[in-house]
Amino acid sequence: MAKSVGQRVLDSFQGAGAEIQAKEYSQNVYAAWKDISASLSRSALLIFLLMAVFELLVNQHTSTAISIGSFMLVNAPIVQIALPTIVAFVIYDSFRLSVRWLRLGRAYIELTKIYAPVQRDNGLDFLIEPNLPSLWGIGAIGFGGTERTADRFMSTVNAVVRYAMMLAVPVAFESQAYYRLIQKFGYDNIFLWVNAGITILLGVCTVVYVWLESYGK
Repeated sequence: MAKSVGQRVLDSFQGAGAEIQAKEYSQNVYAAWKDISASLSRSALLIFLLMAVFELLVNQHTSTAISIGSFMLVNAPIVQIALPTIVAFVIYDSFRLSVRWLRLGRAYIELTKIYAPVQRDNGLDFLIEPNLPSLWGIGAIGFGGTERTADRFMSTVNAVVRYAMMLAVPVAFESQAYYRLIQKFGYDNIFLWVNAGITILLGVCTVVYVWLESYGK
């Protein structure tokens, strides 16, 4: 059976000098962890921006062009049909990054247990956890049993936002998007069905990947 991240850390840093080695490696882990957080922030913003753009385009009956920074989207059928698939891919990639974020977080916790056990027991690693957007909240790394009432409240709010924004909203968007596209372009549009198939495939891959990660497969 594959080792967990925590077990790999414990097996890798033992004996004389383990504390120094763990501290040095934790700096690399934290840098990667911070980079993933920045990527997730951009991805979360992009997901909801693309959703808004799709809703604007699909409800327009003229060839309106929408500018996003240096990019310009023309209200053509091919753009409307492709947007839900692009959203599905960004969501898939965001879940992939989320799993990596959680792995790095677990690795950082285990490393601090080795070279700074007292600080870890008091939950000080929580204070330097890289920030994540509330639109894509995948949870805190843990408080070490030192939660205050406000922390528990925010953990509950974060859980609600997480399930809404990471699960309910994407499913609802994709469902209504393809319902609207079929209404607008009909059942005989091959490009629409190709994109629908890709979207479903990305959704299935995302669910399977998260499930396998959750159960340590």
